[in-house]
Amino acid sequence: MHDILIRGGLVVDGNRGPERADVAVSGGRIEAVGRGLGAAGTVVDASGGVVAPGFVDIHTHSDFTLPLRPRAEAKLLQGVTTDVTGNCGFSPFPLASDQPALRHGSFVDSALADRWPSLDAFAEDLESRGLGINVAPLVGLGAVRLAVLGEEDVRADSWALDEMRRLVRESLAAGAYGASSGLVYAPSCFADVDELATLASVVAEAGGVYATHMRNEGDHLLESVDEALEVGRRANCALQISHLKALGRRNWGRIGAALERIEEASHDGVDVWVDVYPYTAGSSTLISLLPSDELAAGGSALQARLADEGERRRLMGLLGDAPTFDLVDVVLATVPSRPELAGRRLADAARDAGVAPAELVLDLIAREGPDVSMVAFGMDEEDVRRVLVHPRAVIGSDGWTMAIDSAGYAHPRSFAFAVRLLAHYVRDDALIGLREAIAKLSTLPARRIGLADRGVIEPGAVADVVVFDLERLSEESTFETPLLHPHGIQAVLVSGRLAVEDGRETGAAAGRVLRHRVNGRG
Repeated sequence: MHDILIRGGLVVDGNRGPERADVAVSGGRIEAVGRGLGAAGTVVDASGGVVAPGFVDIHTHSDFTLPLRPRAEAKLLQGVTTDVTGNCGFSPFPLASDQPALRHGSFVDSALADRWPSLDAFAEDLESRGLGINVAPLVGLGAVRLAVLGEEDVRADSWALDEMRRLVRESLAAGAYGASSGLVYAPSCFADVDELATLASVVAEAGGVYATHMRNEGDHLLESVDEALEVGRRANCALQISHLKALGRRNWGRIGAALERIEEASHDGVDVWVDVYPYTAGSSTLISLLPSDELAAGGSALQARLADEGERRRLMGLLGDAPTFDLVDVVLATVPSRPELAGRRLADAARDAGVAPAELVLDLIAREGPDVSMVAFGMDEEDVRRVLVHPRAVIGSDGWTMAIDSAGYAHPRSFAFAVRLLAHYVRDDALIGLREAIAKLSTLPARRIGLADRGVIEPGAVADVVVFDLERLSEESTFETPLLHPHGIQAVLVSGRLAVEDGRETGAAAGRVLRHRVNGRG
């Protein structure tokens, strides 16, 4: 007798289907796919629904929120079974617990008061809390640089490079799936191509992936694509360009040239893929509105400089001189000392305060440093669509685990990115076919990151499975009211255990921190 039988659904992954079949699960793995598979202790009625591999969110920052919200209900209720963490150069290891380390990644959730010295320590702590989903960790090169060189803009000498290589190797040996950089954030932004290629080479030796939030996604998009590709060539690594986009109205349409350069590099042998989220708004720190060289001495030094009136006037000029995001497009997301501003347009909040938007930006940075986050509408829908359908693009949220009772404001992608893709771009808009969408949500990201036995519905695979009603899918979460779960996810299995049943989270806590093994199974 099988443990679970998923009966009567339309089975589809990136390799097969859609085909009407039953799926039998025992011992945490898929036993068989077909008809007449016999009895089971639990039967999931999937008639009228789609049965797919659990979604693998290839770009998240959940390592800074899962210790606080380990149930991960907002992920499970949109069909996600694995989060790839440690993106954009941020990871909560390998770090001490001093103030610079506690500031690292604090914009995701400033309530997280822990950092960990190693991946092993992080994973042990996280698993002890009862994980709702799986975690496939990357190590952030920003964290590595902070651990070795601190917050300031200094060139890495041979000693520093050796130390950074050692920390990256230790993380990879402990099971990290690769490393990431965030070249608009301090201290990642202080790394040059030589440093990045050196560390990406260590990743390549371990068979991991190097993911990069490029140095510029606006006026210098193409130069930044060239830099990322140069690192990929020199390191001979698997290169993942994170959340590819063209920011700012004056750059709309340039995504085509970026994709052409990526295609050319791929034809020349560079192993390059991209990820994308299905929205025209992104989210970042408010401090990232300033040029990265303004952070050369660290965030604390910038805050101190803002006490000087002449310096404030100079920085206001920079903010007024065509920043990547037009300030009118900025919504304040997290403002720890002024929670009443969460969800408000920057321009409206500035008007109520009787100041210019640029002045309010500097006031908030002076008070909060990097802890203020924003949602900014800076992308063109046609650009987003062009990346979504590209054959070398997979889908990621760039979000993290949240709950509907979370304080403040959120980007809806943390609640509904996968459902939005399926409901809007597959069902309603017919931009992407169902099998292609499932490939981009499950099969391809699992393959890309090195999860050899996930992302497919086939015998022997780990039973991470989602069942959903495509006709009833509704994202619910919007920019106006983001803290809402989607509708239409019927069941989710994590390692063969029902984590969502009849559309409700069960509290199974069946997730774990996965470990990369070269030429092995994650």
